Amino acid sequence: MMNLTIREKKLQFAKPYFPMVSEAGKARKGFVTPEQFDKLMSKMPTHLKPYALFLYEDVSRTTAAKDIRWSWVDLKEGIIEIPEEITKTGEAQTLPLSDELINMLKKQFRQDDAAVFDTTNFRKEFQQACVSAGLGKITKMVSAKGYKWEKYEGVTPHDFRRSGIRNMVRAGVPEKIAMSISGHKTRAVFDRYNITSTDDVKDAIKTVTRYNKRKAGK
Repeated sequence: MMNLTIREKKLQFAKPYFPMVSEAGKARKGFVTPEQFDKLMSKMPTHLKPYALFLYEDVSRTTAAKDIRWSWVDLKEGIIEIPEEITKTGEAQTLPLSDELINMLKKQFRQDDAAVFDTTNFRKEFQQACVSAGLGKITKMVSAKGYKWEKYEGVTPHDFRRSGIRNMVRAGVPEKIAMSISGHKTRAVFDRYNITSTDDVKDAIKTVTRYNKRKAGK
């Protein structure tokens, strides 16, 4: 929210520094294989597929992906240039786009100040798709006072981030290039990195796309 406020020039003072919380000792175990993701995508509503694919391939945080604007996107070059005032690390970031995602985005209406990804009802639709794909379950709960609600257990959007990083490494993408895409600045997952070439990240997405398609049997 603060990044949006700064971008819209509604904040009259400098953005304070918020140190990143250490990820040590907080490793999670949720992963989605290329085969599982392919099945999940078949259950996902059409308007949410570009967003889901971007989260899985570019290992973006859900909140950051929602803030991406069309003015940052270059479909011809196949990249998204995230400005430094938006990223969690405070450094500009180049994210590559797969051919599949580029084709999806070409079909959408584009306006510079508009958000790139449609996330309408994402949480509910995502959970329902996971249930349909056998990657989650919804249990009807009833409290002692008769209050009813539904509890979801299964794959989460953040599992895409861990899965995408693992896919890149297994596909042979150099660790420092994978780190530049994931946005990790410390050795929480990889060694400290320093990205130097846009071509490196563009080649990375081609490599991981081939790996995902091969694992999914395409």
